Amino acid sequence: PTLAEVAQVEERLLQDYIGRFMFSRSITYTIADPATGATASTITSTLHECLFPAQPTDSDLRLQRRLELLAAWLRPRHLEVPAALMEMPQVEESALLLRSLHAQCSPADMLAAIAGAFSGTTSA
Repeated sequence: PTLAEVAQVEERLLQDYIGRFMFSRSITYTIADPATGATASTITSTLHECLFPAQPTDSDLRLQRRLELLAAWLRPRHLEVPAALMEMPQVEESALLLRSLHAQCSPADMLAAIAGAFSGTTSA
C-alpha cells in the first residue's frame, strides 16, 4: 500500500474511534495494530486530561464557590421534593454517583452514570 492509502485507513480508524468514544458506552472492538491501539489510548487519555485537568482552573474555583453558596441556601422544599424522599438511601447513592462524574472515562459513561442516578432516585 502507498503512504496515502495507509493515511486514509488510519484517518478512518481515528474517526471511528473518536465516534465510539463520544457516543458509545464503551469501546467494544479491539484494534489489531499495536500502533493504532497506542494512538487510540493516547487520544482517550489526552481528551480526558483536557476535559478534567488535575488542578481546578480559576473558572472552576469561581463556579465551585457559587455552587457552594447556592447549596447553602437551596433546600429540597424549594424544588418541591418531599422530605421523606431525601431520607431514602437511593437518594444518597444517586448523589454519590453524580459527584463522581468527573472520574468517568467518556461522555457516554457520564451519561450512563447520570441515567443510573436518576433511575435510582425515581425508583425511590
